[in-house]
Amino acid sequence: MSDEENWDIDINLIQDHNDPYWTKNLLGMLGMIDQIMRFVGHDEEEFRKQIADFMWKVVQENLNATTDPRHENEMEHCGTFPKFKGETGISHLIADAYPRSTPTIDAFNASRQP
Repeated sequence: MSDEENWDIDINLIQDHNDPYWTKNLLGMLGMIDQIMRFVGHDEEEFRKQIADFMWKVVQENLNATTDPRHENEMEHCGTFPKFKGETGISHLIADAYPRSTPTIDAFNASRQP
């Protein structure tokens, strides 16, 4: 019996694919991509379909997000490029995982320290 045959799991029965963790969190998004890859990566057509469907869901779920500061002690919430409401992108998710460090941002952050 191969490892693939041991994975007799209906993932939809044990996981809520509508949970925002999968679409509004970089680690969740990467986890779902990995999961799709593991479960259907052997079937190019099904893999392409599921990845495309999932990424479209990520795009739709993040349209209202921005890279604006979330509070007065934050200069920006930008991981790669500025993102405005209604635009596609996940820069705000990248910022959660990998906050930018530039001389301007570092000076701003230092000015907020007690």
